Amino acid sequence: MSCLLPSSRCPAPVYGSSVFTTGREHARFTLCRGARLNRLCSIYVGPHDELIFECAEGAGHGDTGGVETRRAGHPTLEGTRCEARQRSRSPIFTWSDRVTTTVAINGFGRIGRGFLRAMLERDSALEIVAVNDVGDPELMAHLLRYDSCFGRLDWDVRCDRDTLRVDGRDFRFLNERDVRDLPWKELGVDIVVEATGLLTDADVARGHLEAGARKVLIAAPAEGEDLTVAYGVNHDRYDDLCHNVVSLGSCVTNALAPLAHVLDELFGIEHGLMTTVQACADERLSDGLRHDVRRGGGGGEGITPSTTGAARDIGRVLPRLDGRLDGYALCVPVQTGALLDLNVTPRRPTTASEVEAALRDAAQGHLLNVLACTEEPVVSSDIIANPSSCVVDLALTHVTPTQVRTVAWFDDECGLTNRLLDTAELIGRAWAVGHGKPMARAR
Repeated sequence: MSCLLPSSRCPAPVYGSSVFTTGREHARFTLCRGARLNRLCSIYVGPHDELIFECAEGAGHGDTGGVETRRAGHPTLEGTRCEARQRSRSPIFTWSDRVTTTVAINGFGRIGRGFLRAMLERDSALEIVAVNDVGDPELMAHLLRYDSCFGRLDWDVRCDRDTLRVDGRDFRFLNERDVRDLPWKELGVDIVVEATGLLTDADVARGHLEAGARKVLIAAPAEGEDLTVAYGVNHDRYDDLCHNVVSLGSCVTNALAPLAHVLDELFGIEHGLMTTVQACADERLSDGLRHDVRRGGGGGEGITPSTTGAARDIGRVLPRLDGRLDGYALCVPVQTGALLDLNVTPRRPTTASEVEAALRDAAQGHLLNVLACTEEPVVSSDIIANPSSCVVDLALTHVTPTQVRTVAWFDDECGLTNRLLDTAELIGRAWAVGHGKPMARAR
């Protein structure tokens, strides 16, 4: 398979005696046919149009790292996939092993479709091979193409019997109700994204493993899971050897976790209360029977108080905050776009400027693309389709001697589906590195 680099910048192929210069050590690497890569590698365009060949830390041998030849157990460079990139700080291409991480989506509702949208928009290294839903395939294709919150999908979407075609890529469309009957082994599925919202009991979700999948990623709070991940906060706890059923938690947990994490590291949280203002979920538009009387009617016209376990579940992600946070939700008639109001008691005195500086540093550092900050006077509609877990509204930060109040916006669908994609890519990378199979860098 040939390289897609611009011919004016790199007329030579990736393999076959091409020479690259690293900008850091000025070392030279000759990538010959049969050369083997030990870890993830990328090529950048330098300030003088030179090609900068970069490998992950510990990728090769010697001081410069890079390429290791004839090492057993690692894929050859020949036959790998190359991706063309624009000239920027991002790599102009990355390459991956021919064996990519395959994904199946179980449940093609709001979250399942949002996950596929996120994959398409990011050009993810993951490969979708199947979608399972009990709904009509033609209807599922229509709902993917037209979304009342996020607009029409830019890619061509078609459905032909048991095949869903998106942007020229074909996925098997299945209609199985029992997950144990799904053909995951036949399709070689590595990760199942469990997005039905129904299989939140890990023992039931393990049916995907019985059907042949390697890992299950539940897009909701779960019980009995091996690990709950809030990407950016505790994803480094993931262990490929022992975590087979992973939960992402709720959209609120993913919005709360990075914010609480930064504040707790800054001054220590003694205790706190959280309030979210978010879209209605299953509240009735007209009066009807409901165990929770408040949610039994008027969901389309008023403000409905509701319970949420997000604050209490924070202990699964940040054990040091277990039992220190609580809260509730206010459901309002909007499609998407939510607000999180967090009031905490600090363990030491602080100032608004110190809090804002810590949040800015996190947004530009270890929580980049997970937590963001804004000083603009935004409203909930401005946050629709924002892929961050939360966007802190710095203008609404208030500090007293005993209280710190922070407010963050989040898109309760888009933020969750992007963290779902981040976590799926994390699982794929962890397995690939552990088995000597490099895969494309998450872009």
